[in-house]
Amino acid sequence: MDYGFTATTRQVLAALGFSDPKTLHRRREDYRDGSNPVCDSQKIFQAGVHFVRVSPSPYAPIRWDLAKTLRAWKAATMCLAFESLQDRAAETARREMEDDQ
Repeated sequence: MDYGFTATTRQVLAALGFSDPKTLHRRREDYRDGSNPVCDSQKIFQAGVHFVRVSPSPYAPIRWDLAKTLRAWKAATMCLAFESLQDRAAETARREMEDDQ
């Protein structure tokens, strides 16, 4: 059984509107690349939930659950946007307080 893991990396990239597969793979919890590290909080895709390998080999192709992957991406980007707005609001408030003094 495939349990929803039917999408290829190319199909997921097309659905998200990306062309570089590293955009997707760097967000996997099992991704390790010392030359371009991504902090753990940005690793939103979990093995067995969002993707599986077609065989036990660490180099085997990946199959994605498209619906779960798209939901995770949307939730993560919304969260990042909210954090960015909070940071800007805090900076604006800090500047206003400095101007008042």
